[in-house]
Amino acid sequence: MKNKFMFFVIVGLVILSIFIVNYGQSLLIDCIGAAIGLAGGALAVFDTVKYSRRKIALVPLWIGILILITIGFVQFKGVIILAAFGFAALGLYIFFRLKE
Repeated sequence: MKNKFMFFVIVGLVILSIFIVNYGQSLLIDCIGAAIGLAGGALAVFDTVKYSRRKIALVPLWIGILILITIGFVQFKGVIILAAFGFAALGLYIFFRLKE
C-alpha cells in the first residue's frame, strides 16, 4: 500500500507541476511549479534508493520532468511535439514502476 501511495504522490507532484508551469501567468508561479516538479523527482530518487528499486526508471522520469518544465518556460511552435515526448517519458516511468 505504501508503494502505491508513494507512486501516486510522485506522479501527482509531477503532473501538478506541469499544470502550474504551463498555466502560470508570472515567472514566480512558474518557478514554484518547477520546484514542485523537481521535488517530485527528488522524492522518486529517495524512494528508489531507500527501497532498492530499479534505478533505470529514474531516467525517463527526469527526462520527462526536464522536458515538460522547459516547455512551460519557453513557448515555441513545436511545443506540442516536445510535450508528447515528455509525456511518453513519464509513461515509461509509470510502466517501469508498475512492472515491479
